[in-house]
Amino acid sequence: MSNTRDEDLIRRAGASLDRSVDALDPATRAALAAARRKALGQGAKSAWRWPGFAAPAAGLAFALVLALGALLWPSTAPLPGATPPALAEAEIEVLDLLAVQDPVELVDEPDFYLWLEGELAEEGVPHAG
Repeated sequence: MSNTRDEDLIRRAGASLDRSVDALDPATRAALAAARRKALGQGAKSAWRWPGFAAPAAGLAFALVLALGALLWPSTAPLPGATPPALAEAEIEVLDLLAVQDPVELVDEPDFYLWLEGELAEEGVPHAG
């Protein structure tokens, strides 16, 4: 029953609108039609779009920022051809100890233990026994 009432209301509203449009003089109808066309045209033009050059320009700007960041990023790796830092005398002695092929040689030399104890004392490492 509600559907028939709705359909009747729609039919009567449509008929009323048609009669009101038919009652308008041609100049008013033409002015309304022009205003409608203008409004529809304004809606289509108001949608903002990227200009054709903006997307490639944005991509180029992004690539330049990445390249600049890569160039200015601090690097800890030495540059090719750079000379290595000089080793301190204590570091050379440690490397000499690591280069020993047979660690049993160190057991036979009591001077090694005296030297090691002195090195550990300088560094503040407590005596282990």
